[in-house]
Amino acid sequence: MPKSWLERTTPCSAPQQLYYHAPLVQTSEKDTALLLRYCNIVYTFIHDHHSHEESHYFANIEKATGMPGLMSSSVEQHRELEAGLKALRDYANGTTPGAFDAAELRGIIDDLAPALTTHLFEEVPAILDLHDNISSGELKRIYGLMQKEAERTSSMTTAGPLVFGNQDRTFLLDGEPFQFPPLPRVVAYVIDWVLARPNRELWRFNTSDFYGNQKVEEFRTKRDGGGLGASWLLAVALLLIALYASLSEKSVRFLGAVHS
Repeated sequence: MPKSWLERTTPCSAPQQLYYHAPLVQTSEKDTALLLRYCNIVYTFIHDHHSHEESHYFANIEKATGMPGLMSSSVEQHRELEAGLKALRDYANGTTPGAFDAAELRGIIDDLAPALTTHLFEEVPAILDLHDNISSGELKRIYGLMQKEAERTSSMTTAGPLVFGNQDRTFLLDGEPFQFPPLPRVVAYVIDWVLARPNRELWRFNTSDFYGNQKVEEFRTKRDGGGLGASWLLAVALLLIALYASLSEKSVRFLGAVHS
């Protein structure tokens, strides 16, 4: 299994979490409001990922190979997803907690799922098949251009927690544990204690904690991460910020891009 498949965990798991939690929040307008915010973050993540691919990845691949239209099938799949993603965005932004309908949100995801599933399964082989037309080094360089654009435009307090909170550390690749994202362990702590805090209540909807441990409870109605003294928390935050600043350039770029 190519490691590229593991980069598809967030756009696959996050919509599933919306589907799963929709009926669980209906009795609480507060929880419904949180799920609608999470829904908008999921939309933004997938939409921005596709925009970065088209403007900085696919276009530069076609330019480097001298083969216009080489990535047209992937672009066309993006077009097929637009209506479903727009419906998800409009529902998240245009629905009040009191008017929330779990069945309606699930219906939107049901309509989106076939095109999204097809795209997630077909894009990786399409990229792997480029080996006859472009070198690995050139493809890596082009990917770096896209990553820089993602770094410039992505929110580290939403994209990072979304990616790290939708992983599975028990996943085995060729029978061996595989860490994804492939970054130092301290990055997960930085996300948990620093970057995730502004939107802490939203991450209850993630499929895992920020260390890849799958959640076993159905739904946490209490706010995550409470109970720490303010002084102790500040000390921990300052320590982690210092550790974060010492990370490699690659790690810092990834946190800005968290390109899935």
